[in-house]
Amino acid sequence: MYGKHFESMYTGSMCGSGALVFAVWGYVISHQKPSHGRKDFFVELNPGVIAYLIGEPEKDVAGVIRKFCEPDPKSRTDSEEGRKLVEVNPYLYRVVNGEAYDKMQREEDRRDYNRERLKIIRGSKEVEEVKTNGEKRSTTPELEEVKLMFSKSGGTPEEAEKFFNFYSSKGWMVGKTRMKSVPHAVAGWILRNRAVVMERKRNPAWDKTIREP
Repeated sequence: MYGKHFESMYTGSMCGSGALVFAVWGYVISHQKPSHGRKDFFVELNPGVIAYLIGEPEKDVAGVIRKFCEPDPKSRTDSEEGRKLVEVNPYLYRVVNGEAYDKMQREEDRRDYNRERLKIIRGSKEVEEVKTNGEKRSTTPELEEVKLMFSKSGGTPEEAEKFFNFYSSKGWMVGKTRMKSVPHAVAGWILRNRAVVMERKRNPAWDKTIREP
């Protein structure tokens, strides 16, 4: 798993609390996991394990975890009297604002996805668009054109060949419709593959393979 550190984390009630507090909270954010429905988020915290990972005394890490479970009158949120964590059992905790952190992360991921998608589409269009009598038209691409699209968009030759072979076998049809935009199809292909790679890094147990468009 991974988590993003937001600017507000450094200007809120933890400001001036010391590096250990931020280190432990970073561990919390990157390891929190949602319950069914993504309403509540939980994290397993073993002071001994965290102490080993960040190189700090176990008793100090345990102290930080206890502090996160205490009311915080300076907190920006009123939920649970400002507590950051609520103990469920000696090693399991509910992250009070876990859903909010998740939404912020997902929104940032969505923006990154859209920025990357536009970048890929622009790169592919440079190859895909040709002029005929002063007007632009789309052509059924050759393999070398597809490879160039992937190269300009950060893809690999292997991905390009797989894409080309897949759509060539279908007559460049998407369902029952002729492919309208090769750049958009290339962007979708690359981003779906990247999403699979990222998910496998976040969750090693995730073993779902990409479904072709």
